[in-house]
Amino acid sequence: MELDERELAVALHALTSAGILLQTGVIPDASFEFKHALLRDIAYQTLLRSDRERLHRRFAELASAGVIGEMGHLPELLAIHHSLGGNPKESVALWLKAGQEAIKRSANHEALEQLSKGLEDCEALARSDPAAAERAELGLLTALPAPLIAVSGWSSPELERTYARAMELGNRHGSDEARFH
Repeated sequence: MELDERELAVALHALTSAGILLQTGVIPDASFEFKHALLRDIAYQTLLRSDRERLHRRFAELASAGVIGEMGHLPELLAIHHSLGGNPKESVALWLKAGQEAIKRSANHEALEQLSKGLEDCEALARSDPAAAERAELGLLTALPAPLIAVSGWSSPELERTYARAMELGNRHGSDEARFH
């Protein structure tokens, strides 16, 4: 359900008056946040899954359009919203970007987490576009070894599985770069 500006202002005023939301600034440039994380979590969990997905999709659309502000430097946040909004094609590319940025900062645990989330979203993408999912998976797998070696060492079984899968996909898609890695 979409609210017009007046209805939204009334609803926001009621929530701030009740102490549920905190307002910073003056409308239309105001920002709002829940007074407590538990209130935020309860509000989120009471939404139907379809409504949560719609809200995440809408946030990702607005962020991509620049309505929310400059979000290009926050690929992880955008990846989360695309992922939870049911848009795995966008989320996979953003998880890869976030992982690569984390690798540049030597934030190896963070990079592993982000690249792993990208691989999870590849499974969702495979249901609608298997070829694109494999290409995206190959990109994620070629980024994965550096942080994996930094965290687990050269002899980890996970590294061996990563290289084997990357080699398989590289051979299937004719990627010399993946085979070289």
